[in-house]
Amino acid sequence: MQKTRHYFNQTPLYEGNYALLVKLAPAIGNDIGINRLSLHHPNGPVMEIGVTERHKFTTVIRITTKLTEHEHLFTNPVLLVRIYHDVQVAEVIGYQAFTRFEADYPYPNESMMQPDEKRQVNQLLHELLSNYQGHRIRTRTFIDNAL
Repeated sequence: MQKTRHYFNQTPLYEGNYALLVKLAPAIGNDIGINRLSLHHPNGPVMEIGVTERHKFTTVIRITTKLTEHEHLFTNPVLLVRIYHDVQVAEVIGYQAFTRFEADYPYPNESMMQPDEKRQVNQLLHELLSNYQGHRIRTRTFIDNAL
């Protein structure tokens, strides 16, 4: 039995994630000391974006979405995202306890990852960010001197 590979061109998805991040949090990519941002959606959820690493061409951010209603029923998504400023893409590099996603997974596997798990977590990021588009978002910015 031959193993099937499920490679997808994810570049358009990464570019879309970058565009959404820049619209929601334009100061995160700048080197002006803004390290945390809190976005409050009119329907309740709060998205917190925090810079964990900042380099010349990349920034790593941690995105946490806190649900306000029925919080005990759901796991609050926590995504680790690397932003590549020079090529204008954003890629999920960690979700909950998982890091370093492979492009393709055999199925079934020990961790029970879907064959296109990497694409799915990047699509989740896209949907979370899209949820905040077109709404009047209250923003709180925190300026920290230390990362």
